[in-house]
This record gives sequence, structure tokens and C-alpha cells, in this order.
Amino acid sequence: MKKNRGIMKKVLGIIFLLFVFAFIGYLGLFNKKNSEPHIYYNVYLKSELIGTVESKQELESYIDKKGEEIKKKYNVKTVYAPTELEIVKSVSFKEKIDSAKEVYDKINAKDAFSIKGYRVKIAARTDDEKDLILYVTDKNLFSNALEQVISTFVGQEKYESYKNKQQEEIVTTGEVIEDVYIDNEITTKEEKIPVTAEIYADKLKLSQYLLFGDNQQYKKYIVKNGDTIESIIDANEISIEEFLITNPDIKSAQSLLYTGQVVTINTINTRLDVVQTTYLVEDVETRYNVEEKTDLTLLEGTTKKVQEGQNGINRVSQKVKSVNGVITYVSPVGNEELKPATSEIWVVGGKIVPNVGSLKIWGWPTDSGYRITSDYAWRINPVTRMREFHKGIDIAGLGYGKPIYAANNGTIWAVKYQPGYGYHVIINHNNGYYTLYAHMKAFAPNTKVGKTVSRGQVIGYIGSTGMSTGPHVHFEVWTAPYQRISPWTFYKR
Repeated sequence: MKKNRGIMKKVLGIIFLLFVFAFIGYLGLFNKKNSEPHIYYNVYLKSELIGTVESKQELESYIDKKGEEIKKKYNVKTVYAPTELEIVKSVSFKEKIDSAKEVYDKINAKDAFSIKGYRVKIAARTDDEKDLILYVTDKNLFSNALEQVISTFVGQEKYESYKNKQQEEIVTTGEVIEDVYIDNEITTKEEKIPVTAEIYADKLKLSQYLLFGDNQQYKKYIVKNGDTIESIIDANEISIEEFLITNPDIKSAQSLLYTGQVVTINTINTRLDVVQTTYLVEDVETRYNVEEKTDLTLLEGTTKKVQEGQNGINRVSQKVKSVNGVITYVSPVGNEELKPATSEIWVVGGKIVPNVGSLKIWGWPTDSGYRITSDYAWRINPVTRMREFHKGIDIAGLGYGKPIYAANNGTIWAVKYQPGYGYHVIINHNNGYYTLYAHMKAFAPNTKVGKTVSRGQVIGYIGSTGMSTGPHVHFEVWTAPYQRISPWTFYKR
């Protein structure tokens, strides 16, 4: 028995030693395997290690596969990882390896994927603005959207004729577009764009944004009985240009509306400056003069019209510059009288106090051949680009240095300069009304505060001082200091 037990101990000892040697051999093989470095790819996002993969190609293919929805939305072939994603080759003894899906999920949770497109920068026009950055899928898309914006301001038919050099020549009257351009610094750069950004892939949506900015909430208005274009734009505090642009089927401010007609109300908020220069020849009515004759046989204060006035006709040629549909500069070219005006003549009885203006007889503040560039209405100020109610009328088209006349008898109340009005004169007509004449180049020699002036007397000369885009007269009528009313109250249109 003792002999058998000894043999068993020897056998067990041998088995134990074999097991130990086998385990040591296994450890040796394992260490040999890991003693050889492998090629891996460390994945960094914004310099932070987020995982390690065996195959760079496998990860990129997985990212591309997951981007099929993005590809379809933007009509692109490839979706890229975030711009700050780095896949760095590494030779190491790494033991923990991530799958492509695990790394993709980590990337997706931290940052956005991207597509190739174009970054468009529209440079700021003033120090108060910031550069406008847009993203588009294609340069041609942006160019086509710009063309749509230009066409909106100029008019589609007119712009097509201009581009195709098919404008009709002026024989007697008419207009010819001389130039159209975008007066903004615009740069485009191809780059990878994060899909979380607003990326424009549709020309219509982009052109609407370029026109209206964030003002995308259109208001539909149903025309009621008695509504006019003038009453609608006044109630909604928009300009006639904005109304016509958002309602292209309505051709002019004189168009008639019908009850039940649906019109669109929206305000333009564009960062683009669409400049149009036009040569214009038109026959315009010239306002007749009002003459006054004294008849000492009539009682003091009596007035009687003895001759009706008739407007004449002048053929006026001008070069007109507009920005986004708003006239900013008018340069006179020619002025030919076709039909002379006939003066309106009034007879007044007795001696009238010189500094009291007539309530019935008002003279026009300029010569004939003018153009009304801004009416007594809501508009976008061409200088400040702010929405405002224009509290007078702008009379342009006569050129620098042309005379400005007092509209009625009165006493000069102010002769001064202000940043807005520039050099201007205010007359108290001592009949409950005041008139203001702004943006003068210079005052007439006898234009002094306290002086009496008569209707038709030269008080200054047309200029472009103050907040002005070109030579014109800004003319206002007040019922009391700074209480404006429409100047058309005293004039027939």
C-alpha cells in the first residue's frame, strides 16, 4: 500500500509540474503576441479622445451610410464628420477597441456632421451692422437667387429686356435702364458646412430670405368696400414700393382694387442694395402760377378769381438712380416746354397786410419740371434705412442752385442748420400755418429771421445738405410749430 501511495504522489507531482509548465508557456505566448504593436486609429473631437477604431475606412463608411437622409435633403453625394474631428493613426498595444457604431454615436452626441457647400458673406454696410453669413449648397443657386431679387425690384419684364439688350429706344417719351447692379461686397468660399446650420438648397426660399430677412410671416388682407392702395399701406405702415413688390400682379399705385381681392402685406428687410440707373423722358404737367392783382374799388379782404389757371406741359429728361426701388438721386438732363402754362389770376380788394398769407392762394415752392420722389406717406428712409412716416414731400429733378420760393406771404420764423434738415427756412404765414423748406444749398441774401416775405419771393437755393441723397427740396406744412399736415392740402394733384 505504501508503495502504491508513493507512486500516486509522484504521478500527481508530475501532472502538477506539467500544468505549471503549460500555464507558463501560455503566458509566454500571450506576452509574445502583445509584445508586437498594432496599427489603430484614435478619434479626436475638438482635441478630446472619444474612441479608438481598427479601421479608418470602416468608420468613414459608417458615417457616410448614416448620412443618407442628409444626402437626400440637400442632394449631395457625401456627408462628412464634424470639421474638428480628427482620425489619427497610432501604433500601440491598445487593448480596448471601439466599434464604428460606438464612435459614431459619441461623435453625433457632441457635434454635427457636415456637407460640402458654400459660405456666402454679405459685408456689413454700416458700423452698426454685422456681416451676414449664408450657407448654400451651390454657387449657381445663390447667383440665381440674386437674379430673382434684382428682378423683384426692377420688374421681371424690364429686367429681362435689359439683360437681353432688347429695350425699346426712346423716340418721344419712355425710359431705358442704363445699369443694374448689387452694391454690396459679397464673397463666397467653398467649405464643409455643419448640417445644424441653415443651409439653403432652394432658390425660392433663399430669394425670399434675401428680400424679407426674418420677416417671413406674410399677412393676407381681404380688400373691403372703399379700400384703396393708399388707405391699406397707411393702415399697415408700409411703403408703396413694399406693397407693389409683395403684390407683383398690381402694376402701379394708381391701380384699382376690388372688394374681396386678397393682397399680401409684408415689410422688406433686405441686406442687399439693388441699384438701378435709368434714363427717363416723360411729358409732365407744369404747375401754373398764381397771380394777384389789387383792385382798390373792392373792399379790403375781398378776393375774386378772374382767370382760371391751366397747367402746361414740359418734356423732361432725367437720369434717375434708385436703390431697392426707392429713388435716391435725380439728375436733370433736359426740359423742353411743349405747352405754356396759363396763370391763375385773383383780384383782391384794398390793401392786404403784407405779412399775412392768404388762406386760398398758395404758390408752388419751385420752378416746373420737378419730380416728387417721396410723398407724405410711410417709407423706408433711404439714408437711415429705418421705417418712418415721411412728414413732407420731396421735390427733385431741377438740379443744384435752382431757386426756392416762399409759398405764401409771411414772416421768416427760422433760418438755420440741423443735421437732418440741413440748411432750412421756416416761414410763419400768420394765418395759422407754417411752411418749411429743407436741404438748401444756400439762403437768399435777404432771408433773415423776422423779415416779411411775399408769395413767390426767392428765399434760398436747392441743395443736398443734411440727411439727403441728392439735390431736392423737402417741403412741409404745419398748423402749429411741429404739427405737420399734408402739403397737398393746399394744392391740386
